[in-house]
Amino acid sequence: MNVHHLELFYYVAKFGGITAAVRSMPYGIQQPSVSAQICRLEKDLGVTLFIRRPFKLTPEGEMLYERIQPFFSQLPDLAGEIRQEGSLHLKLGACPSVLRHHLPGLMLAMKARKPGLRISLKEIQMDEIAEHLVKQIADISVGAVLGAFPPPLRVDELLRVPLALLVPEDFPCTTWKQVMARHKRKDGSLDLPLIAPPVQSVITRRFREGLTTAGLIWETEVEVGNFDVIRDYVKHGFGVGMSVVIPGVQASGGLRQIPIPAFAPVQVVAVYLREPKPIVAWFLRELKGYVKQLAEVKTAGVR
Repeated sequence: MNVHHLELFYYVAKFGGITAAVRSMPYGIQQPSVSAQICRLEKDLGVTLFIRRPFKLTPEGEMLYERIQPFFSQLPDLAGEIRQEGSLHLKLGACPSVLRHHLPGLMLAMKARKPGLRISLKEIQMDEIAEHLVKQIADISVGAVLGAFPPPLRVDELLRVPLALLVPEDFPCTTWKQVMARHKRKDGSLDLPLIAPPVQSVITRRFREGLTTAGLIWETEVEVGNFDVIRDYVKHGFGVGMSVVIPGVQASGGLRQIPIPAFAPVQVVAVYLREPKPIVAWFLRELKGYVKQLAEVKTAGVR
């Protein structure tokens, strides 16, 4: 059975005839077209569904109408519910640092202003961003990135965070220049054990670019995928950690950061479809306002 034919029959049965249905249907269609398609439905079923004049459903027509009426009668309400769901449901992808440090407070503030708001969160990697957005797994993604994105996506830069070394509080150096003077060998290598994320990480890639530009060699001795683990290993004396200076994040006890101004910073962006839903546009405005406040924070902490 053709679903459109069933829809036309629903309106004919509901309004008591083809002429009345044409006048009352939510979209324009000519009476001869309705008659022809109803005849096709009857031919496919091999039965007569209603008496034309005076209008009356046959037993077969009554059976069909009883079965399809619940579905077609609920379509207007269903469309409204779907639109309402879309207007109050934000699917957000973000890197672990953003999920941990920045989104909880922002989301609570947004939910307080719009109690029906529902936010689905997903930890996302840089190479997953485009696919998740195009497939509508996420409405918007926030995180550190390198490189460009395909045309359907729009990229808004939020902030740039400097690279840094994470060191124990009693580490003898306080600046990158002092680290170079004290620990750089003649061949350009550094004699400090380095604790860093995997090589595909955005921060590690940016860090490696800086080393190459400066003619330095620094091999990773401990590779871990979580910055909390990097922090723990630095605390336990396994070496110095790769890090970034995150505005508004307080220092962890026993550790401090040494910024590396000679290296290019990491770019943190929001990526979304070029025609964003209203809720995405609202979130983006709130996010940019939050980032603006962060930029005014003078105290930088440890990641």
